[in-house]
Amino acid sequence: MADYGRAEEFVLLQGKSKADQQAKGHVANTFRTGHPLCPVSLFQRAAWLNPAHFAAVVRYLHSKENGKVLSQDEIAKHLRSAGERCGVPRAALSVSSLRSGGASAMFHEGYPAEEIKRRGRWASECWRTYVWTSREHNQELAG
Repeated sequence: MADYGRAEEFVLLQGKSKADQQAKGHVANTFRTGHPLCPVSLFQRAAWLNPAHFAAVVRYLHSKENGKVLSQDEIAKHLRSAGERCGVPRAALSVSSLRSGGASAMFHEGYPAEEIKRRGRWASECWRTYVWTSREHNQELAG
C-alpha cells in the first residue's frame, strides 16, 4: 500500500467532459496547507480511516465498496446532507455549487481570469456567472 501519510500534493485526474474542448481529460493538483479543509489532509484522513478502500492501485476516489463510481445524484445527495448538518438549506446546494465555490474562491483570492477558466475548464467568459459575491464585499456595500 502507498504511504499517503507523507504526501505533500494531491493530483486529481478528471475524465473528458462537455467542458473539455479537446476531449483529453484534465489534471488538477493542489498542495498541503494548514487549512482544516486541505484536500491533501482530507484524503490522508480518508486513507487512514479506510485503508482497504485505497489499497487497489486503480481506484476512483468517489467509489462505493463494490468499486462502482458514485453517480452525480449520489454525490449531490451527500453534499446536501452535509450542508444541511451545517445549516445550509438543501435547495441551496448542488454539484454545480462546487464549481461556483471554486471559481468564487479563486476570484476573491485575486487569481487571474485565465487561471480560473483553466481550472474550471471554461472556454468562454461564462465563468463570471458562477462567481458569488463575497460576504465581506456585501458587508462593505451595506456600509
